Amino acid sequence: MAAATSRKCVLVVKQLHNQLSLQVLSKKGVLMAQVSGSFDALYSKKGYLEYDALSVIYTLRSLINSLYTDHKLKPQHIESMSIVTQEQFFLLWDKVTGHPITPLIDRDCMRAKEERVFFIKSSLTDLIQDQAGFAISPQSPALKFKCVLEQDPDIRQKIDRGQVKFGTLDSWFLYHLTGQEQHLTDISNAAKTQFYNPVDRKWDAILCQEWGATTAMMPKVLPSQAAYGETKGFVPLRDGIPIEFVAVEQVATVSACYGWQQGAGHLHFGDEPRLLIHLGSDFSSIKRDQDQFVVFVQQNQVMVALDVPLISWRLLMGCFGKQSNGHILDPDLALFSKSLPMIVPFKRQHQSRVSSDDLFSIIGVFDGMTEADTEASVLISLVHLIKDTLDQYEKVMGGRLKQLSVDGDLAQSQFFRQILADMVQMGVQTYHHRFLTMLAALVAVQGDDGMTEKERKKFYGLDELVLPNLDPLSSFSRHQNWQSAC
Repeated sequence: MAAATSRKCVLVVKQLHNQLSLQVLSKKGVLMAQVSGSFDALYSKKGYLEYDALSVIYTLRSLINSLYTDHKLKPQHIESMSIVTQEQFFLLWDKVTGHPITPLIDRDCMRAKEERVFFIKSSLTDLIQDQAGFAISPQSPALKFKCVLEQDPDIRQKIDRGQVKFGTLDSWFLYHLTGQEQHLTDISNAAKTQFYNPVDRKWDAILCQEWGATTAMMPKVLPSQAAYGETKGFVPLRDGIPIEFVAVEQVATVSACYGWQQGAGHLHFGDEPRLLIHLGSDFSSIKRDQDQFVVFVQQNQVMVALDVPLISWRLLMGCFGKQSNGHILDPDLALFSKSLPMIVPFKRQHQSRVSSDDLFSIIGVFDGMTEADTEASVLISLVHLIKDTLDQYEKVMGGRLKQLSVDGDLAQSQFFRQILADMVQMGVQTYHHRFLTMLAALVAVQGDDGMTEKERKKFYGLDELVLPNLDPLSSFSRHQNWQSAC
């Protein structure tokens, strides 16, 4: 560690649910230190899901201190900071004192469930969907915002007097990290609020008015890779550390994908697996699909990516009472031909919104099978699900993928990568770097233009392209048989 800490590094603050993870990466993408902790959840009498806004800040300070004490990191080693968030939280705070007016309200809080019924029947529904790009659901942040105002009229009065700031979790972090000087967010976070018009790249005055907000209370929106200010008075960090990258996790992941362009697809098997497809700058085909896309800036243009949640292979293994314990299939594992396969249907918790089917089937599982054989059946069925989703994409979006890449735990499995390439009839590019999402922070700080091809492959953890073995007809027949069995 002593040798590693002599180099400058990047501190990445990552949030997942009520967990914070701090990761310190060297300029070569090597993990130098990592700590994590949780912040306090608040449960009201009505069962609302929210979090103590100050507890988040205390947790961040405590974790930074742990980096210094437990990992012998020194303040001067941190040269840059980045913020990556996953859950869509928002809160309101006092413009003068900086004290939170509301807790951090979780996207899964169901306080807006009844209010949604009214809006679905309202003439405002089409306007809101067309302007913000999201359909209205109980998870809609703007709908929860409206509920907060109705439950506390004093907040509405403070908004009318210009005394309130609105922000997502990244805004709250930036506000405190910069000594309460910066009120900012990035476009991927802003687009999720339903107050922001990503096409016009501005807070929408009509939407704000309809929800009871004002454009004046909103943070300034920047691209994910931008100058977000410098740390000031945030003990135990030193002053003057630039914050240079802010994004939701999906955007951070694809920002670290080398050559990510329109028509490219990426499978991210991280904390919450998902399929991301670069759609370019066309928003028209997805404006009716709630929470199904993410917005980002590329070459100074606003781009959009389809964001499809996938079922976790570990969750699938759990259906059989199996414990994977992080085990990935042996690359040489053979496929077993079974007669009369068992079909195990269950309700998908992360339903793909591209497909209307809410059942997923695992084929080829029998009592007495070894764990390795069960994993093989699970992964094969998972590949069929991915193939199904891509087929739906081609029908709905009217185009075929130009390239496909994968990262995360399943990227380590040659078995998975090969059957994926066989089934989709496309070469599969693999990112072996364990912290691909965090690499976006490094790319933002230093870029990769000066790297040789060999250095670039090592930096991103790029592996050789896995090419399909099966011919298209055989691939088609196997997928048809899977669909018939389901």
